[in-house]
Amino acid sequence: MKKNQKGVSMIEVLVSFMLLSVVLLGAAGVQANVMKQSTTAMTQTMADILVKQMIEKIRNNQNEIATYTSAAPTSAPSCFTSTTGCTTNSDIAKYDMYMWSKDVQSKLPNGEFSITNQAGLVTVTVRWNDSPSGGSSGTKSNWSVSAYLGNNLGLVI
Repeated sequence: MKKNQKGVSMIEVLVSFMLLSVVLLGAAGVQANVMKQSTTAMTQTMADILVKQMIEKIRNNQNEIATYTSAAPTSAPSCFTSTTGCTTNSDIAKYDMYMWSKDVQSKLPNGEFSITNQAGLVTVTVRWNDSPSGGSSGTKSNWSVSAYLGNNLGLVI
């Protein structure tokens, strides 16, 4: 080996490129994982907002719990398009269910929901597809909130 060697050998350049490529691939993997976790957190937050929103709608219209626990209307109630608007508690509950079901379907990937009432304990559950592609297959996630609405207490459990 020469004492006054000038320049860099080809092997040193190759090793440098290999190390750089490993570091860049690792950074790309970390970035992809962060993006997936961020999307999951955003979807869970939206699910929480939607569930609590429906609990509040039911709390404000407790006389119509049976309407909220039945199937959501597939079309807007007639009062929605009338000039007088929805005025009865039943119409308001149907309108709430229609609009909320549209929100669940549009804001959660393959969003579904159920609402149950067990002697005043109302449970609202939303389910969605948590797969990265957003397709119909994959892991289903769900989020539930229960509130005791008997005697107008409205305690969240």
